[in-house]
Amino acid sequence: MRFLYLFLVTPIIICTSIAYSKGQNFSPECIVAVQSTKFVANFSIINPKQKTWIWNTKPAEINEIDYSWVVEPGVFVNNKFQPSTYAFGLGHRNEFPQKQNNTGSLKDLLREISSNGSVYMNTTDKQQRANADIKIGYIKIGSAFHNQNVLLFSREEYVVKLIFGSYPTHAKLTFHTPYPLQSYTCITQINYL
Repeated sequence: MRFLYLFLVTPIIICTSIAYSKGQNFSPECIVAVQSTKFVANFSIINPKQKTWIWNTKPAEINEIDYSWVVEPGVFVNNKFQPSTYAFGLGHRNEFPQKQNNTGSLKDLLREISSNGSVYMNTTDKQQRANADIKIGYIKIGSAFHNQNVLLFSREEYVVKLIFGSYPTHAKLTFHTPYPLQSYTCITQINYL
């Protein structure tokens, strides 16, 4: 946990994010910081007063992902964001009706899905992605809940090289929930420390 505090208190990582959230004036603080052997991505919670979160409710579609935190490193080309080869994230797939709906804090939800963090190939080609999953499917991304922020991280040097080895300049962070006012996408500059 000590390295997380390093990233969060280092003045270098204070940055401005471009945020796009539905009907809101609040800009979430989105941060991605990278060192040679570790990285962290920070998602802020828009409404920290929301104490109750619900998951495994009746979905609109089967296998719907009702919560996800996704980080797509990339670059801007002609003022358009182009994602890199690999991205990472954490998510919860709605398992209704196999599991009954749950109610709890966001920390409770994160505890339930803490082992679901993964790296994936950022492509729409299903075969290419399946082949990549064989090679990278074992990689796990850690998660933590700290001061009303969701953190995704890794302390593995080979994971840092895989995701950030091409030195992408920006990252698109997407926080998806069943609550439209809590969901957002932001693009932020990656801070290499």
